[in-house]
Amino acid sequence: MIIDNMPVLFESQNIRNLYYQSPIPSMFVSKNGVIIEYNNAMAELTGYSHKEVPDLEAWASTILDEKYHNKVIEIIINAQYVERNINRKEFILTRKDGEKRHIEFIVSNIVTEGKLNDLHYIQCIDITKYKLEHENLLKLSKKFNDLLEGSRDGWLRTDMDGNFTECNPSFLEMIGFSRDEINNLKCRNLTPEIWHNYERDIILNQVFKRGYSDVYEKELIKKNGKIFPVEERIFAIIENNKQIGMWGFIRDISDRKKIEDSQKESEKKFRQFFENNPDYCYIVSQKGEIIDINENALNIIGYKKEEILGLPMVTTVFASPSQKKAKEIFKKFINNGKIKNEELKFITRDGIERVILLSADTLKNKNGEVLYSIWVQRDITDLKRSEEELKLSKLELQEQKKALEQKNGALGEVIAQIEVEKNAIKDDIKTNLDEIIFPIIKKIKLEDPSNEYIDLIQSLLEKISSSFGRKISKMSYKLTPREMEICTMIESGLTSKEISNLLNISSLTINNHRKNIRKKLDITNKNINLSSFLLHL
Repeated sequence: MIIDNMPVLFESQNIRNLYYQSPIPSMFVSKNGVIIEYNNAMAELTGYSHKEVPDLEAWASTILDEKYHNKVIEIIINAQYVERNINRKEFILTRKDGEKRHIEFIVSNIVTEGKLNDLHYIQCIDITKYKLEHENLLKLSKKFNDLLEGSRDGWLRTDMDGNFTECNPSFLEMIGFSRDEINNLKCRNLTPEIWHNYERDIILNQVFKRGYSDVYEKELIKKNGKIFPVEERIFAIIENNKQIGMWGFIRDISDRKKIEDSQKESEKKFRQFFENNPDYCYIVSQKGEIIDINENALNIIGYKKEEILGLPMVTTVFASPSQKKAKEIFKKFINNGKIKNEELKFITRDGIERVILLSADTLKNKNGEVLYSIWVQRDITDLKRSEEELKLSKLELQEQKKALEQKNGALGEVIAQIEVEKNAIKDDIKTNLDEIIFPIIKKIKLEDPSNEYIDLIQSLLEKISSSFGRKISKMSYKLTPREMEICTMIESGLTSKEISNLLNISSLTINNHRKNIRKKLDITNKNINLSSFLLHL
């Protein structure tokens, strides 16, 4: 190392040794850039020995990125003209093994006897770890700020007097104020008065004592005056062992409260259904023990509620003949969670058996875990009794039907016999008319051809053997005897005038009868001839 004609750098070998063993990388550089001294820490930092970088220009071009070369030379030149000048710059150097390191490049002038020396003392402080920690801290801080700013929940910061000093957009949206508006408010301004003492106690007894509060519920007031429920937790802000403010994390629980209110309403409705259900209702544990029972079940079973709660369902309420079946049903129920209309026998405390239909279902929590089951017994004792009575009635009806069928058969035979006899009488009448009466009428007509009654008598007698009289006298027509008489004459072809003369009544009366007959035969206002209609009956 060349030191001729140079000031004494170290007063002793001990000081020189201390320099070389110093943990701070450093070197002494002359004003023309020659590196005079170069300690072990510098060699370890750069990976280059003194021989490999004999001067500052070589050191800079070998170790520093190109963009830093001129800056290093510029710092050295400027340092020559300023007494006791210290220049600091941050550079990135590249070690011999290629690793990048962040350094703080510090140039100090050396003054001997009040005058600037020709040497400069250069330190290269490795700040890589600090830079990484600082960058990580910035990243972490950014993530934290992004998390707070982007959080759906609100957060706020206050001083010790409760003045807002900071908050995120979610909190502003929650309360409806702008950031400028909230800067003029205190927390108490947004909290209904009924919560002030409650929150003050939390701050005094929790935040001040241990640095944070439990999660608690309260209410806030929006800008429009609407009050809404929130969930809040407070943390103390400590600096230099002194609390300087508080963080508050707030969640709007309006929707949750609506759900809770809805659940309460559902529970209320369930309780009303359970207590007022006409069936026998039970709440049963997973072990099969009775947890609750409704009033109707208590009334029929004969127990007091405190006596039956905790007792096993199967052996308490089912009669002995049904207990085996009930146990099998319960085992299946544990597996599939449902029972549907199983018929069993139910027994009261007094030993009276009743028939019931059993249905059951499970009630689960939001995680799908079974909490308990609801058992409903429908009493069908009266229904079963009615079914038995109905069966007996059906048997009786079947017997009566059989007897009636027998009677109907006999009656049919009688009717058939009557019909045979009726036809025989009809045949006899027709034979007598044809062979006896009509020949006599024929002789009378020959002796007195002008007698108009003879033809009428013959026509009427012919009707006796026909179905016209039976048809015209049907109950549904409701014709009077006179109207039936006139119908017979019309059907025989007599005119209204002829009928008037024979019956000795006026033509007007005959016309009125004809109108009434048409009405009763349902041919009024129809283009149907009455004589033709009667002929076709």
